[in-house]
Amino acid sequence: MPSDQDRAGSLRTDSLKDKNPDTRKHAVQSLGLVSPEEPYLSQLEGMLDDKDVEVRLATITSLMDLKNKRTISVLRKALDSDVPEVSFAAAKALWTLNDPAGHEALLADLSGETKASSGFITTHKREARRMLHTPKVLFLFALQ
Repeated sequence: MPSDQDRAGSLRTDSLKDKNPDTRKHAVQSLGLVSPEEPYLSQLEGMLDDKDVEVRLATITSLMDLKNKRTISVLRKALDSDVPEVSFAAAKALWTLNDPAGHEALLADLSGETKASSGFITTHKREARRMLHTPKVLFLFALQ
């Protein structure tokens, strides 16, 4: 019979691969509560490439909470994201961790060189796509 630690690891791995973005988001948030060691850090790093923006934002928050030396290099990669919210969150996290790259990115946002949020249409397309993968939200939308 598998130990509790093995069962928890299996459940965590399955949750990170789940089709529902809310499940993946909660799994990423739980990884921010564990020790900043392997394999947790690699799993979080991989979730920065998730197709759901909320999962990526939760990943950045979890990486910031771990406060590991390696998280700074991972967060610097997130600065180059094509989604403005993700790059802005990475800049805030790096600034919180006293990294100069975060300071520079935040100054670029303030000066208008970069955007801190997506446009209206892009945001609504993203929300509609997300709704299709979250059955509870889709059901409530259909009821309305």
